[in-house]
Amino acid sequence: MLGWFSSRRSAAPAATPAAAVVPVVSASPAPPGEPGASETTSSTLSWLLDGPPPVQAPPSEAERVWLGHLDRQMAGPRLPADLLPRAAAVIPQLLALMRQESPSRAAMVQQVTKDLLLTAEVLRIARSPYYGAQRVETIDAALDRIGTAGLHSAMARVLLKPVFQPNGNGLAARAAPRLWQRSEQKSLCCADLVAREGGDRFEGYLAGLLHDTGWLALLRLIDRAERAPALPLSRVLDLSLERRKDRLFGRLVAEWDLSPALTALAHQLQSTPMPRLALPLAEALRTADQHCGPDAAAADDPPAN
Repeated sequence: MLGWFSSRRSAAPAATPAAAVVPVVSASPAPPGEPGASETTSSTLSWLLDGPPPVQAPPSEAERVWLGHLDRQMAGPRLPADLLPRAAAVIPQLLALMRQESPSRAAMVQQVTKDLLLTAEVLRIARSPYYGAQRVETIDAALDRIGTAGLHSAMARVLLKPVFQPNGNGLAARAAPRLWQRSEQKSLCCADLVAREGGDRFEGYLAGLLHDTGWLALLRLIDRAERAPALPLSRVLDLSLERRKDRLFGRLVAEWDLSPALTALAHQLQSTPMPRLALPLAEALRTADQHCGPDAAAADDPPAN
């Protein structure tokens, strides 16, 4: 079974020298197409799992072998359906939401009030610091404040939250609460950045909300591994996993075909690292990811200009 981290959410285990497990190979650069150590300053994976940080050391032979095994799993014609077990019920509803014409006010009120979870979410958003943290008592007043885009964001959040619920006791379950919290922050930040450039706010919101499904899928693949390298990971492997997280996100979103911009981003991420993409949505998502990562203080509001 997996030997990287304890499955219990307790104090991080003590680092195990790589040489005690397998011989360390001589220093070598990252594999072609992988990010270099300068592209990020800290480890998202270690932050998500409260694990020890990676070490600035060459990758071990065990890491190289395991990464090849992971790549073979990711190279299949289709990803396992149970990587995101609750997504199958959610994505058709998201598709319908993306293609929904702007409803009338009466239709909006009716849509919200017939769903208790959506009612609570609309009121929560309308009262949030993002919308001025002012008192709101009725659905009509809340909808006046957040508009159609805010309603769609509330609906997307209600739909997607179950996808991030902990399932089992592996690494994906361990990281899920922090991933959901980060996704909420990232969605607001990305929506704001896209809107400032004249893009579709809801499309940016959805990109930010969905981005960390790549981490969930990757961690579920890791949970299934019979063997894995010991802690601490090398920096090269840590960055390689970051890249594969984006690739998995790309494969998932490409299959869902939610919107032309999201699908174009998803297809490009399968072959091009995020830092090298010039798409407007990619730039917004990259900036939002930096603002909501381990180096940034958690915040409810998007960053100011």
